[in-house]
Amino acid sequence: MTQTPYDILCPFHISLSATGCIRHLGPSMAKLIKSENPVGKHFFDFYSVERPYGIVKTEQILPLEGKKLLLALNFAEEYRLKAVAAKADEGGIILNCSLGIGLQSAVQYFNLTYNDFAPSDLAIEMLYLLEAKAAIRKASRDLTHRLQGAKVMAEEQAYSDALTGLQNRRALEVILSRLISSRVSFSLMQLDLDRFKNVNDTLGHAAGDHVLQKAAEVLQTVVRNEDAVIRLGGDEFVLVFANLKDRRRLSILSERIIVEMQKPIFFDNQVCHISASIGITTITADRLNNSAENFLREADQALYQSKANGKSCYSFYEPVEAVLSELKHM
Repeated sequence: MTQTPYDILCPFHISLSATGCIRHLGPSMAKLIKSENPVGKHFFDFYSVERPYGIVKTEQILPLEGKKLLLALNFAEEYRLKAVAAKADEGGIILNCSLGIGLQSAVQYFNLTYNDFAPSDLAIEMLYLLEAKAAIRKASRDLTHRLQGAKVMAEEQAYSDALTGLQNRRALEVILSRLISSRVSFSLMQLDLDRFKNVNDTLGHAAGDHVLQKAAEVLQTVVRNEDAVIRLGGDEFVLVFANLKDRRRLSILSERIIVEMQKPIFFDNQVCHISASIGITTITADRLNNSAENFLREADQALYQSKANGKSCYSFYEPVEAVLSELKHM
């Protein structure tokens, strides 16, 4: 069928006879009605006028020439058309329609393309803007996700020891600060690897790194999920046990760590022998007014005592007052 000027300029138009029958639909309007050919059928079989209210006959439309109409689609009830009526030269009515604010959804629902709109239709520009906005929004989401991922990775790296994967000294500061401010009792276990220097000196730093990694694995297997294992640096480690102050349980853990650390570690057909010395301090609620540095100093003093006792053993920190009181009663 040869295109009319209306088909080119107003692809969503509806041409009605004087009796209200559909004479012709613009190519894009015809695309909306998928089920049957509406030509020759009455306008109100496919459309209804929602505004102005009370329009139920086509002869009521012509007096509204030049005014805005809101049409409902009987075949797609969720969509509306905005329309303007004008008298046709050959008699009857021409309704020029547009999709209005439901444009983006209607394009998808009716499978419309840019070719279904008049070249001068601002809907084309709106579609470009909507697509551009969607692309920008997606790019922004992708960038946000990448930044969040990078932030998480940076935070993990900032609080992790690169060699062993354990938490580092910076993480320890955060953990102790949180426990102290939350008034949670806890215990600190400071551990030093005996004979580690000998491994480095005789087998090299690669062997030393391997031993440190194996030691980290041992420590991770003996703690609870809620406990923290920190590598302070070199061959020094700290274990933090929240809500654990029972000396018997801490002794059992220490003995288990010492036994595991004494097992030979194999590297490049060589055998590495180390052991562990441990110092422990227990921080109860009445002692939480002290600083994290004081608690670490206590664990270090207990570790020094284990070294003095011959290494490969554990010691508990004893406050000076408790030691003096014990001496007084001897």
